[in-house]
Amino acid sequence: LVRRRHRTEQGGQRLGDTGVGAGHLGVVVRAKMLTGERRGQLLLALGFIAVGVAAFLHGSLLQPDAAAPSVLVTRLVGLGLLGAGSLRSGDAPPRRPVGPALALLFVAEVATVLSLPADVEWLGDTARAFGALGLMLSSALIFALS
Repeated sequence: LVRRRHRTEQGGQRLGDTGVGAGHLGVVVRAKMLTGERRGQLLLALGFIAVGVAAFLHGSLLQPDAAAPSVLVTRLVGLGLLGAGSLRSGDAPPRRPVGPALALLFVAEVATVLSLPADVEWLGDTARAFGALGLMLSSALIFALS
């Protein structure tokens, strides 16, 4: 059970890293596709960097505990910055999935803080995986439709 749980968490983390990477690439390469304001672009860039740093800390096992303050606080600050930056992005159709994706990632962090029992811990991992998938898909839609 421990081995399978670690694989599930690791898979969700890898998908999270990929989602963060796709979003960060979008901010770096074509920031105006995500938001026209400089402040929004800065918030998105800082948010993706913070979430990426947290994903690196936890994924590389520099900090193996997902509930450690260095991982959790960095990830929550990053999600907050992403939320603030995405509010400035307008209501274009490809940008709409960003909100639910961020909400799922926030739910995953709440599940991490609550330290759910092993039989329902998969809920947090699943929320993290689907949130990251939402970020990846919205990034792909933004690139495809712009």
